[in-house]
Amino acid sequence: MAISPLQISIRDDNWLDSRKYLVILFTLGLFGDENILNLIREVKDKLLTHSGSIDLQHQLERDHLILPTIILHEIETNYTQVCLNTYGNYVCQKLISKLSASQLLRLLDCLSEDFETIAKSIPGSCIVSEMINASINEKNCEVSLLKMFEAHVCALICDSQGSHLLQQVVGLFDSNRSKFILDLIKENFHIIST
Repeated sequence: MAISPLQISIRDDNWLDSRKYLVILFTLGLFGDENILNLIREVKDKLLTHSGSIDLQHQLERDHLILPTIILHEIETNYTQVCLNTYGNYVCQKLISKLSASQLLRLLDCLSEDFETIAKSIPGSCIVSEMINASINEKNCEVSLLKMFEAHVCALICDSQGSHLLQQVVGLFDSNRSKFILDLIKENFHIIST
């Protein structure tokens, strides 16, 4: 018996976390669905444009079952460009609230590749801020995110966007978990202050 996409929960990790979402579409009998194929083609075109970004955000608000996986796959292939794009970053921010913990970890992996550049940019810092909020109750995500911050504390403290993110981490995470930020600032104060 085939599984209907309507029977699949939006938070079901087996559905949403497959990197090969096309295989899942095929398995569900949706691969040949013209609407799904059009959606896959459209996401790439819409992701970095004003009207396309608005459309994708509205579709994400409606808890579209397949769209988060398609967007996640597209973002993974070009994460830095999407994060630094005025319109792509809005889609990414909206997407973060729709992801499961394991999908969030995949996004964090992408973020780690160019963390400092993304965190220091205005659009990118908005995405990192959303990631911080989403990681609070997810232990593996929290650990991964804090490791990224630990590697870049000195560079971020000297940047307005970066220092805002550090303040957010210190304010939101347990003091024992975020204490390393203050410790690194104290250890490197002579470098940071010059």
